[in-house]
Amino acid sequence: MKLSGSFDAVVMLTWSTWKTEPRSNRYHYASRFARELPVFFVQPWSEPGAPLQAELTEISGIEVIHCPSALRAYDVLQFRQLLNNRRIRFPLLWIYNSLHYEALISAMPQALRVFHATEDFFTPSVGWELDQQATADSVRKQLSSIDLLIAVSEGVLSSFRTQGGYDGPALVAENGCDASFLLSVVDARKETTVPQRERVAVFQGGINKRLDYALLLKLVRSLPDWEFLFCGSDEHAGEDWQSLLAHPNVQYLGILDPAELARLVCSATVGLIPFVQDEWIGNSFPLKALEYVACGLPVVSVPIAALDRFASDIYYARNPGDFAVAMQRAAETRLDRASLRRRRQLAEENSYDRRFAVVMDALVSERDRLVQGRGNRVHGEHIIAPLPDLSIQERWTIVHTSMTESLFRAMLRMLPAAVRTGLRGAAQSAVDRAQRPDSHRSWFERLVYATLKSILPAGLRRRLIGARRCDWP
Repeated sequence: MKLSGSFDAVVMLTWSTWKTEPRSNRYHYASRFARELPVFFVQPWSEPGAPLQAELTEISGIEVIHCPSALRAYDVLQFRQLLNNRRIRFPLLWIYNSLHYEALISAMPQALRVFHATEDFFTPSVGWELDQQATADSVRKQLSSIDLLIAVSEGVLSSFRTQGGYDGPALVAENGCDASFLLSVVDARKETTVPQRERVAVFQGGINKRLDYALLLKLVRSLPDWEFLFCGSDEHAGEDWQSLLAHPNVQYLGILDPAELARLVCSATVGLIPFVQDEWIGNSFPLKALEYVACGLPVVSVPIAALDRFASDIYYARNPGDFAVAMQRAAETRLDRASLRRRRQLAEENSYDRRFAVVMDALVSERDRLVQGRGNRVHGEHIIAPLPDLSIQERWTIVHTSMTESLFRAMLRMLPAAVRTGLRGAAQSAVDRAQRPDSHRSWFERLVYATLKSILPAGLRRRLIGARRCDWP
């Protein structure tokens, strides 16, 4: 599916740290977008007040944009200028994180907006590390202006509809795996003489409050002949993590690069998903599940609805005793040829390449629906009306003018009240001198309409007015 016919860049608004985050959903989508379009991967961890900075990555076509978590009007203007300098006119706005980017989203009304829901932001859980209420409030507010919602599970989609109030177009696109990469590691291992290790359980991913430490402590004590390997960031692990590390059959390997991690997982016996058991986890789709399977591993996990259909290779357990029994059962299938063929097929069928192709078809269809006039797109006070009878150059003019109005509004909202009052008086005087007063319009509307009158060609204004597309002067 050719995206370049509909968009000229992708702006991804993330929580990520590109250099240190494992290969996440965000990485997999960004790297595939970059095969066709430039990707601006925005992350909000710069020092307060620091200017925006662009940084090239190891993947051609992806730039990381560093910005502060609290965007100022100047930051929004600087980002818009960055896009203008690159001649970006119709970006695709791909939103993972709305909390830190509300002003930027408001200033880009011409962009088609996709919210990629990788988490259930509305269901409380002890596993949350951020301010969940603030995050949920921000997401709920933003959903009214979203063109397409993509959820990683039916549970996440249901939560966004029932608790988030979203009633627009949506698609469930489950997390997948980087099948071509992982299977190449599996194949390379077959050609070596490295022996397969026995009774090795591996966990990969963030070591944080999602883990059920009480379950794990009892599990490692009950299986002294098993080795438990953990890899990933332990920055948010907590005190219970240190108690777990004190056991002689537990080893922490730190943060591994993708190739090292894949080789480690391929050498293990069983993959673990020992999370806390609550509704939030039950609605999720852990990325690691299919990555384990692609590496040939059976998996033992707490019950998660999205994994039900993989019952032949993912065993459920609710307590330490069940985990121990399931691990022993799963270990018997680790080198079974039929099981290995099935896991390879599952990996290929659930690759990110296939997931991405399905999502892109839905995305382009939604873009076509908007452009061809099967509906209007309303973003708060802003409406982008379908204009099928206008040329692409004329549409560009209208979109850019509407973008300017929205950017003005976003910037004005950030100004102190006293400054807005002064601007109101100055604008009122200027507009009154420039055109006949119009009592039903606000001072800002009169200022914008006066600007539009000076920007739009007279012929285009007449066509728009004649078609009743708008009431610009």
